[in-house]
Amino acid sequence: MNDAILIKKLKELKQVKPSNDWVVLTKTQILNQEQFQGAKLRELSSIGFFIKRLIFRQGFATISAIGILALVGGFGFAQNSMPGDFLYPVKKITERAKTYVFKEASPESQLKLTEQRLKELAQITEENQVESLSSALKEYETAKIEVEKQVSILIKESKTEKEKIKIAKEFAPQLKVIYEEEKQVYATLQIKPDEQTSGNTYKIVVEPLIKDLNSQILTEEQQEILEQAQELFKNQEYQKALEKILLLSYPQAE
Repeated sequence: MNDAILIKKLKELKQVKPSNDWVVLTKTQILNQEQFQGAKLRELSSIGFFIKRLIFRQGFATISAIGILALVGGFGFAQNSMPGDFLYPVKKITERAKTYVFKEASPESQLKLTEQRLKELAQITEENQVESLSSALKEYETAKIEVEKQVSILIKESKTEKEKIKIAKEFAPQLKVIYEEEKQVYATLQIKPDEQTSGNTYKIVVEPLIKDLNSQILTEEQQEILEQAQELFKNQEYQKALEKILLLSYPQAE
């Protein structure tokens, strides 16, 4: 085919118009596809909105609680996910849902969550998952700050000194465990713990414990340890002061 014939054929193709039936069919297929995709997006959005309302709505009915528990059960496969994983946000949603359903929004539940976040950080560190390390550190620090805040508020809002001492005695050993495990993980990462961040909480916990010990009859050895704790407290070394106090309250801590 020479150039002249080829040019003529191309001109003829430009003048060809699709039939009306073909145009209608193609348009219908495109619209149906768009409608299907739009419906899917609306469906996902409505489900997400429904879940969010159930989770964050205060005082929802028992039937709603049962419903959300069933829904949470469907997300069980996400419970083994770690910070940085695709399904980790789902895991956090289920944790929050359980907190509201069982009314566990308390320092005790937050302590458990902080311990879980620290275990996740320790596992990621041990497995050298460098890409997830930043997320794990952030999750742990966020949980730790929240539990320290809750414990501080609980003690400060206590009406009597006796109640303050009781709360401090309850949470002091658990805070120490977290502090010790944190030191080990951070040492592996060659990170120095920011003791200033937790300092105020430890001060609030240690202060009533020192007052309580000063009101008791102690042995000479115990009195010496108490004086060491008081000196550390005076120098704003609150975490070390707590360690000394726990030697008196829980001798097995040695």
